[in-house]
Amino acid sequence: MSRYLEGKVAIVTGAVRGIGEGIARDLASKGATLVLNYVSPESQARAEKIATELETLHSTRTIVVKADQATVDGPARLVEEATKAFGDRIDIIINNAGTCVCLSLEDSTAKQFDSHYYLNVRGPMLLVQAAIPYLPHDGSGRIVNISSISSSIGFPMQTLYGGSKAALDAMTRTWARELGGRCSINSISVGPVHTDLTSGQPPVFLDYLDPVISQTPRGNDTGHFLGKGRRGTIEEVAGVVGMLMNPESGWCTGCLIGANGGLIMPH
Repeated sequence: MSRYLEGKVAIVTGAVRGIGEGIARDLASKGATLVLNYVSPESQARAEKIATELETLHSTRTIVVKADQATVDGPARLVEEATKAFGDRIDIIINNAGTCVCLSLEDSTAKQFDSHYYLNVRGPMLLVQAAIPYLPHDGSGRIVNISSISSSIGFPMQTLYGGSKAALDAMTRTWARELGGRCSINSISVGPVHTDLTSGQPPVFLDYLDPVISQTPRGNDTGHFLGKGRRGTIEEVAGVVGMLMNPESGWCTGCLIGANGGLIMPH
């Protein structure tokens, strides 16, 4: 596989499981130098194991950084550790860390609002803000925000999660204007993927997904079928992110790109 990210420094938030881990593995296979972010003490051993695996498999440099992206100082700490380890440059930022609690409008609380918006919205903003002094000046930078079809499709029980992802999509377009000479910036509209986050949602919400997922193409037999269609895989989402890393993708910016089996078709 082409190592067109050789020498590029990439920060991946929420990098030790699910989609974040899949993206980290894909970037490593393309030669990227990685900063793997995690938050809970229980994740430290897993983060270090993944870092060792990636260094062994792909001969790439990797560090792990514990920093809570939902806090005011966590994003800046992540940038500080990245530049301390790899010098004053950050080429790639993947804003993947997020939280999702399915709650009806009636059951949504101010506390849950804060937890969603601090991590899903404020965290990415503060991380990109802290990274600005270290981003490329030749347009070669890449920022990808992991969003969701919940920002567009109008799922029930998604007031907080869907609203926070819609805010992230709006910031994506603004950043594409403000940082246009330095980075391409896009959102990935992710559909139901076979991860612990999706599987851990309430049964009533998963029941609602059944007829929605039936609209997706079956594709290859991944073993994650539900109804007539199927959930996506981590590798398929990571592959879309990987395409945006390609040097030839630089004219794609400010976009909401679907990795959702056609459940929504952005225009």
